[in-house]
Amino acid sequence: MTIRKKAKANSPEQRRQQTEEKRKELTGRRDELNVLLEQVGSKKEEKQYTDIVGAFVKNIKYGTGTITEHQGRYLTVEFPVGVKKFAVPDVFAKGFLKIDNADVVTISKELAELMAEEEKYAREIRGINAELARLEE
Repeated sequence: MTIRKKAKANSPEQRRQQTEEKRKELTGRRDELNVLLEQVGSKKEEKQYTDIVGAFVKNIKYGTGTITEHQGRYLTVEFPVGVKKFAVPDVFAKGFLKIDNADVVTISKELAELMAEEEKYAREIRGINAELARLEE
């Protein structure tokens, strides 16, 4: 039984070719991910809450409250114990606030899934950018 040694490092020209191929592959994947990221952003914009200001919500700790403001990603809710702010859509998707409107719960869950997908794509893009930077060295 003979043991073969691993082949020596490629020539500089072969290494350059391999680096260029890897760069093209990574750039192509990054472009695909950017398109997917834009699509997720468009889907998020399509998902809008109906006017939920004035709706009653329940929280285990604070009791029943009224939504007094919905601005961007945040809800302001007035409870008997005081005014509290919550991040949307997590507050409904994870059950911190209960609301009788099933549409709000459904939209919240869909938005939470889209946000997770968006973060996954963004994380992969950051990894690709780091790998491309390493290849530039």
